[in-house]
Amino acid sequence: MWLKDSTSAGLSMSAFALADLFRNINDVKPLQTNIIIDACESGGLINDLSVLLKSSEMGNANTPGITLLATSAQDEGAAENDVGGAGTAAILDCIQGREMVQDHSPTLDLVEIGRNVSTKLRAQGQSPVVWGLNLFGAPQFSRNPFSNTDHSKSMRILVQEWSGEAGGALEGHSEALWRAYASVDNGWQPRQLLDVAGPVFASLAASPVRLSRFAERLSAAMLVRAENSQDYYRPAEVAATLAVGLLPYVSNPLISSVARSLADLACTSVFRTNTILEAALADNSDALLSIKGFAFSELFYLPIRIARVLAWGAVSAKFIIDPTAREEAAAQYARLLEQLLSQYEGSIVAVSDSQAPHWFAALALQCDLGFVEKAEIITGLLFNSIVANRCNLVRGDATSEQIIEYLVALDSGDFAPVVEAIERPNETLTVLIRMALKLELGDVFDEDLWNLDNVSFMAYFCDRYENFGGRFIEGGVTSSWQVGYDFFRCNELPTTWPEVVEPGSGLQSLLVVLASLLFPDRVAWHLLR
Repeated sequence: MWLKDSTSAGLSMSAFALADLFRNINDVKPLQTNIIIDACESGGLINDLSVLLKSSEMGNANTPGITLLATSAQDEGAAENDVGGAGTAAILDCIQGREMVQDHSPTLDLVEIGRNVSTKLRAQGQSPVVWGLNLFGAPQFSRNPFSNTDHSKSMRILVQEWSGEAGGALEGHSEALWRAYASVDNGWQPRQLLDVAGPVFASLAASPVRLSRFAERLSAAMLVRAENSQDYYRPAEVAATLAVGLLPYVSNPLISSVARSLADLACTSVFRTNTILEAALADNSDALLSIKGFAFSELFYLPIRIARVLAWGAVSAKFIIDPTAREEAAAQYARLLEQLLSQYEGSIVAVSDSQAPHWFAALALQCDLGFVEKAEIITGLLFNSIVANRCNLVRGDATSEQIIEYLVALDSGDFAPVVEAIERPNETLTVLIRMALKLELGDVFDEDLWNLDNVSFMAYFCDRYENFGGRFIEGGVTSSWQVGYDFFRCNELPTTWPEVVEPGSGLQSLLVVLASLLFPDRVAWHLLR
């Protein structure tokens, strides 16, 4: 095998011979040896197995066992991605619980994992090979995250029981549910969960009793997993996602009750998390910075993180059911606002149009909660930032490479190299102008509008809210404006502002807001009162 310092001119001296490794294993005689090679042409290790295969010893009690997994055939390359080797990633998926191997044993062996990896990678054109020789006793390679002693028990029981009880509702969805379940604490995407849960909810919609029971059981299983996540906001996001998934059916009292419970759970979870955040910021002003991030990337991700914290905190303070808890959440939110404005004022800026729903929810609800002065300060900071970058905001689906190029463009002031990553028209300017009018800052903003000449901005208005959490929202209208063409002063915008449909209930209003925070390509304009 080639190592970092191997040279083609002296392979016999600089490369690593598997035969040497196997001879060392024979000398030490461990009861179990597991060898994984994630490299091109790794299946070629079969040529050195003769060093290990001593037929005179194989089969005797307590003789060594060995399992070998090569992630590519002898005549194949081994694929890689941004994270690392495709084979290594597939193995880690099994070990860390993103893929289920089996659920009847508390441990896994490398043969079981190898078969799973082989099935997965063969679909990608790579042919892993696994050998298990002289194996004795129970599996000993790794803990099984899907064993009966694991937190996945509730999810496993749900799938097993409902596969029969739901009359075929889970048919074809079980594997996707497991993937969504595994992603809750690794690779989390709200859309992935809703894409799986939504069709199951729809198949049960004709029976509100069964739908409500399934939603309760699914949320219980998912939330157990969410509580183990390193992201403190994960339980709130999971509960909110499932609540939004029930949005089309909340006209039924049974479904409404479950959705209300999940939404309230999301709000109270945010309250608990922000209590931790408040204490962390008091102890360390850098607590909101990403542990894994780099200083350069935080110029982009920190402003997005702040927008999310302020939006979710405002929703919690406004919508928690219990009056006492709601009052405590509002007081806590006031303190958190003070901390963020004091410690992170320079990061309260607009960098991405995906912030628009969060800024709007935060600012609109701050006004409802009585924090008008703070809302004025934040709105002013955001408007100054888009004047500075001339409203060049990144698209919500920008790649990591485009984000890096955008940060360079922010420094140079030349956005031509990243024009494809810029959102045009954007919705952030719409949010800020509408909030400026609500806060009576329109005249102040008018003085700088000339700096945004020719900038286009837009707003989408749905005509019904049942599918506001969907990947695509049908119906409604999209309005757009251009500074210096059909718009010259802030107070002119309301004259062409369409009538906004009001939600049918307080619960529907809350779920629409939660949908806008989970899927930030839509704004809950009904909050503008």
